[in-house]
Amino acid sequence: MENVLLGFWTLIALLISGILLVKFRIVPKNFDQEISRIVFMLTMPALVFLAMCESDIAVVFSLTAAVGIINSVILFFFYYLLAVKIFKLRAGEQTIGALSASYVNAGNLGIAYLMAITGDAAASAPVMLFQLLIVAPIVFIVLEKQRSTQGNFSPSHLNIGRIVLRALLQPPVIAVVLGLLVSVSGWKLPAVIYQPVNMLSHCAVPLVMLAMGVSLGSISLRHLLKANIATYVAVFIRVFASPLLTFFLAKAFALSPAMLLTAMVVSAFPSANNVFIFAHRYETGVELARDTVVLSTLLSMPVLLLIAAVF
Repeated sequence: MENVLLGFWTLIALLISGILLVKFRIVPKNFDQEISRIVFMLTMPALVFLAMCESDIAVVFSLTAAVGIINSVILFFFYYLLAVKIFKLRAGEQTIGALSASYVNAGNLGIAYLMAITGDAAASAPVMLFQLLIVAPIVFIVLEKQRSTQGNFSPSHLNIGRIVLRALLQPPVIAVVLGLLVSVSGWKLPAVIYQPVNMLSHCAVPLVMLAMGVSLGSISLRHLLKANIATYVAVFIRVFASPLLTFFLAKAFALSPAMLLTAMVVSAFPSANNVFIFAHRYETGVELARDTVVLSTLLSMPVLLLIAAVF
């Protein structure tokens, strides 16, 4: 548990550092846009490339992975329906909100949580594979289309092929495909490639947290506490509804006690930092993504402690 607390504190410290950069006027407000661009184009692709290189495709087909994937899909569409029918969010915000409620931090805090509670971080691999290989490309296509329809031309004149191509050529998607090719081929990356890519990958999470801190530094704590209902619902779904749904799915799949604990831990992961970067990339739902990531990260700790105690 000490590792979990240390990992949690490290993220908070980086977040505070970003806030201080703005408060002391070391960087200008909205500088998070520049940081996010670097992350999306360079450090995040490096991170996901190495994650895919070291992944085992076979683990995707476990029952625990199936429960996590089904849970994620249900939560995505449930929030999307609320965003359209109840919250009346704009098209891009609908997608980012649904992503905030369902796309989890499996690669950073997630690994620390699994190691501390179950002693095995393998369950994070299928979650990352599903999100990076399937969810991210589809979401990019949807966001590209939604952004295009907000322009000065009608949907009937959209070039769907161009939209799909642009989405699939985004650096994180290319990195996933290249990483999977390396994994399947069994090729071991030479040091001249691995070392610089590895160094860039270690920059991804710190830069994301700094960017969120810079973004938070431009607003007041009162603003965060007064986030709109769409944000609070996304946080509630991510931290509280997700474990509840996972419990019933796990019972339906007759998971063993050990598998149930693993599934429950994965279900309570906070929203992924990547969602904030995606929101910045497509210039929509930035505040919704940022606030959901911050609040779900803060609330995930007590929920995970409860899960560890009960299961």
